[in-house]
Amino acid sequence: MKSRGSALIYILIAIALLGALTMSFIEPSSQQSRSQNAFKVASQLKSQAEFYRAAIQDCILTHPQGDTSNPTKYTGYNSPFPLTPSSTYLDVSKRDADDKASSISCPGNPGDSNDHAFMFGGATGKFAPLAVQLFDDMEYYNNADGVYLLAKTDKTDPYLAEAMQKAEASYSACESEYISNEAAPCESDYLCWRLWVIRNTSC
Repeated sequence: MKSRGSALIYILIAIALLGALTMSFIEPSSQQSRSQNAFKVASQLKSQAEFYRAAIQDCILTHPQGDTSNPTKYTGYNSPFPLTPSSTYLDVSKRDADDKASSISCPGNPGDSNDHAFMFGGATGKFAPLAVQLFDDMEYYNNADGVYLLAKTDKTDPYLAEAMQKAEASYSACESEYISNEAAPCESDYLCWRLWVIRNTSC
């Protein structure tokens, strides 16, 4: 009876050791998966933002005068950059209440006529990229702070915040930023990453 009890103790110890060994393999694997996901998302965010930033630069190089009918009467507008998509200066058919970057209109287009034309779609042959998985559509703003692109998510997957921090770290200190804790322009319950095109604020 005594030997059976001793054997049972050894079995329990072996099970405990096996469990500890299994966890030692699982935890690094989980950590590695999270890191890989963060790196992948950071690359996707940067790629999408750079696509839009390049398109914006192309717009102002092609139409350096911007809109000559003076949209600067709208406080904070930075000429000759495209207006915020929800701007009331734009024709109703060109406005986007959600300020999606895919809805940017180029000032002075077409033919320097001050008829702001969509930069993306069948008419231009340029198509905006799909939103990064688990993120809302990327947004674009032209206001008193400057001109910038904003990626945001209300999802709680831990690697998403890490991804935005990785994206931030790959740019200079004043060029990109990860925003949390309900700081503007990030909405409540969202995490955001901002990439500046031009910046009027200090960093």
